[in-house]
Amino acid sequence: AFAECPNLKDVYLNWNDPAGRTIEGKNPFIYKITPKDCKIHIPKGSEEKYGWKNLDSKLTWLDFPIVPNQYVFLVHENDPAGGTITFSYLYVVPAPTRGTIESKGTPPGNLPYGCTVTAKATAYANEGYTFVKWTDVAGDTLSLTDSYTGERIVKNDTVLVAHFSANSYNVSVSAATANGTVSGGGAHDYNTVATIRAVADTGYHFVKWTNAAVDSLTANPYSFTVKGDTAFVAHFAINRYNVRVSAAENGTVDPIEGVYDHNTPVTIKAVANKNYYFVKWTDEAGDSLSAENPYTFTVRGHTALLAHFAIDGNGYNVSVSVVGNGTVEPDGGVYDLNTQVTIRAVADT
Repeated sequence: AFAECPNLKDVYLNWNDPAGRTIEGKNPFIYKITPKDCKIHIPKGSEEKYGWKNLDSKLTWLDFPIVPNQYVFLVHENDPAGGTITFSYLYVVPAPTRGTIESKGTPPGNLPYGCTVTAKATAYANEGYTFVKWTDVAGDTLSLTDSYTGERIVKNDTVLVAHFSANSYNVSVSAATANGTVSGGGAHDYNTVATIRAVADTGYHFVKWTNAAVDSLTANPYSFTVKGDTAFVAHFAINRYNVRVSAAENGTVDPIEGVYDHNTPVTIKAVANKNYYFVKWTDEAGDSLSAENPYTFTVRGHTALLAHFAIDGNGYNVSVSVVGNGTVEPDGGVYDLNTQVTIRAVADT
């Protein structure tokens, strides 16, 4: 099959078990290629199917040498932020240099199949994290202590994983008074961002957050990075509103202008001038509010009220008479206050 391939140097077999394959006829490599010229590569982990017995095994396939596979031994953490690892290892290498080598750091990536590796690893959790366990690459638990010592015969790439988890801290939020609600508290992982919010009840407003250090924090919502158990208190204050009361012509009002807390009842009174009477109260938009006087209302915002008056609706009687010889016109009538009236007198001949 390879009669015209005298320079063939490497053959890569894709099957794990040579017993499951046959080559019909003569050795396809015998014509132009000799075992010293060509090397065979087999899949990792299939060494025993190709005749591996011990570290001294000389593996061949159809008299061609099999190139030893190289294996790695890795130790790492599941989360680089969670912690660090220190480790050392011992491993046995094959003849002719068989022996025990001790080193520190990452084991080499050229470990031969069948050698024994003893790893000693210690995990150190960073601030805000806790060591959980050691596992292999399949996720099987190897140890629950931060220090792990284990011996493994190398038959595949080996991975040891140190698992760290972020600590969970409680963020407590509360309100100093029952005039609002708060949210955002609860369990939060270390180094995550928590956001807390305060919502004031109607008639109140948020003032600030304070913590255990009595820092005043006016941002709302307020976001921060969780580093430990934390408690925040939201402070609220009642709203205060301006109340302004005035009178239209022909009357006065009691001087009750000022600043009042939300939900405070206020009573106002209008006094009409002589010959006038109170009509109604209106707001800034001119909308009628009430015809009551005195008038009591509850303050729920900035307020301006105006008192309206009207002339007395009964009118006034004007009587005109004559003494002597003559006539007058008109002879009288009923008129409103401040109405201009003209009368004329005419003497007889």
